[in-house]
Amino acid sequence: MAAAADSKSDQYVDLLDRESQLIAQYMQHASALVMAATSRVSNRSTIGEAAANRLRIDSEVAGLVRTAENICTLTRRIRELWIVGALRASGEGDAEAESRIREGVEPLVAQLEAMQGERRQRDLGKYGTYQKTPSGGPVPPAGAQSQPQSQSQSQSQSTARAPSAQAQPPATGEQPS
Repeated sequence: MAAAADSKSDQYVDLLDRESQLIAQYMQHASALVMAATSRVSNRSTIGEAAANRLRIDSEVAGLVRTAENICTLTRRIRELWIVGALRASGEGDAEAESRIREGVEPLVAQLEAMQGERRQRDLGKYGTYQKTPSGGPVPPAGAQSQPQSQSQSQSQSTARAPSAQAQPPATGEQPS
């Protein structure tokens, strides 16, 4: 246990040392860049000297950018450790995390299942099955029927026997009388 605590503290010390090293490298590149950028070019300078100075400036800029990226990466790593905490070994704390997740998820799942059950009960009706009328539509709620079943059946039978009694639409081009 003490060895694990020492390794974690060493990890933090290593990160802080690495940060100090990167800041020192950044300052060195910045200083060398300023020196290269401010060096005088006289009339007696050759094209080779000017090209070497440009190469030096390009090299220092590339080193400056690379060091800045490394500082950003290290800063992100330090923030992760600060916010999330030290990383654990594989499998360590999995049961604890699983129990915390279950505690948060189970009430939500129960609520969703209750809502789904209410909706299903509403859709199924009082008999527990999906119901349709003979015409294929849904069953109207109780008390919404305007006619008793025997009257609606007798009307449908009488219209089925006398199709000639129904009004025929007028032919095209004729005026209805």
